[in-house]
Amino acid sequence: MADDTSEAAHLAQWFRTHRHRPPLLRDFLQAMPKGADLHTHLIGAVYAESYLAWAREQGLCAQLNPGKIVQCTAPGRGSASSVVPMDSVMSTSSLYRKMIDALSVRNLEKYRTTGREQFFATFNRFGAVYRDQPLRKGDALAELVRRAASQNVQHVEVIINDSHGRADSIASTVSYTKDWSTLRSRLLDAGLRSAVQQGRTFLTQAEQRADSLLNCGTSPTPTACTVTRRYRMYAVRVGSPLQVFARLLYAVERARADSRVEAVDLVAPEDHRIALRDYDLHMRMLRFLQTAGAPPQQDSVAVGLHAGELTLGSVPPQHLHDHVWTAIRVAGAQRIGHGVDVGYEHDTRALFRRMRTQDICVEVCLTSNDVILDVTGASHPLPDYLAADVPVTLATDDEGVLRTDLTHEFVRASRTYDLTYSTVKTLSRNSLHYSFLDGRSLWRSDAYDRYAPPCAEAQPGEETEQISASCRTFLQSNPKAAAEWRLERAFHDFETSYRPPLSDP
Repeated sequence: MADDTSEAAHLAQWFRTHRHRPPLLRDFLQAMPKGADLHTHLIGAVYAESYLAWAREQGLCAQLNPGKIVQCTAPGRGSASSVVPMDSVMSTSSLYRKMIDALSVRNLEKYRTTGREQFFATFNRFGAVYRDQPLRKGDALAELVRRAASQNVQHVEVIINDSHGRADSIASTVSYTKDWSTLRSRLLDAGLRSAVQQGRTFLTQAEQRADSLLNCGTSPTPTACTVTRRYRMYAVRVGSPLQVFARLLYAVERARADSRVEAVDLVAPEDHRIALRDYDLHMRMLRFLQTAGAPPQQDSVAVGLHAGELTLGSVPPQHLHDHVWTAIRVAGAQRIGHGVDVGYEHDTRALFRRMRTQDICVEVCLTSNDVILDVTGASHPLPDYLAADVPVTLATDDEGVLRTDLTHEFVRASRTYDLTYSTVKTLSRNSLHYSFLDGRSLWRSDAYDRYAPPCAEAQPGEETEQISASCRTFLQSNPKAAAEWRLERAFHDFETSYRPPLSDP
């Protein structure tokens, strides 16, 4: 499939000329089809304004110092004057602004804290919203999907956990043993098996709430309802070996029991002393659980791991040498979230080669890496990944807390690294090609020059009714290929109809 149509060439020239004009570039990239956001945390995707509105609906209060949503009658909240009804916050501009700053990294330069400390502090500050009403996660999902649709994003892979602490509670009833087969059986028998089913039911309820809020099922279909959703179940890596094993077991079993959950992950600060101490142990646990008890003929659970979210200064040098390597070689990671420390890893050239030959994609989160790690511009490895032909896609991480969105990540990458339209288009295509969607790809390879049989003769922009019967059958049987076909049609429509600002009529 050639990308050298006159329309594409015209847009590529315009892009090259105007990519350092942020308002114009924003308009262009907002309209451009962007495939998928493969690295988005559900509760971090919500903007502070929504959390405050939900807290008001739920009758919660604000503790002004440090800026936290709390139960109004909860004891131990400091002086009475520091806890105010949310109605007061919403009606007082100074309090409202202060709470937004406290629940995000907005105006970070005004406060005596680091980006890392502020970022991770926010999650505890709005956690009461979900403790009070767990199904608010449906509201969060609706917000995430609605924002994706407004930017021409057609698929999201959302990083979630729906155990609600049950894995830890069950872990507290058994003793840890290094005989992981025995430990797995004990945890399942102690209630984790039923917890998995409870989690599945909860996710169904959250999705139903999101669909209701989005008015899905009505005609015409709202655009947000066309955004496909899959999930990556996370385990928190900060905890005792028993706790982390139980959390990973829950995540793996949820993925096996629910086709919506396509992969597992480990989250929490990678530079935490426990995360550093037990990193190799966690990778071995994940490797074991991928195959332990796996049903015959079922593919192993996919793995997308936060790894290499480190830089020199955040940890001693010895912790920068092998996190990405170990995630790939031991845990079998098929995608790497962040991968910022790649230049410090043992034999970076060999690592690049391994990632390229094994098609291991890196989910690059530029704003997140800037705020949390202070890694930006020339210090960031994105251009090195691109030069080494390692698959890369752009992602938001926690767009609400970080006050960003996927379009901004494309704008930032394009301006900072002088990307061409062709490269930006490849990043969009990568997001579906390396997604965890089931089935085969539409493409022969990530060169994106030829469709795979039996769609080799199909042309971009063709209606589904115009392609061959064998190609239609192929698309119906392979969700990934169908998503990629939809993206190619969107690119065709964009390139033939979009008229950039300040361009010839």
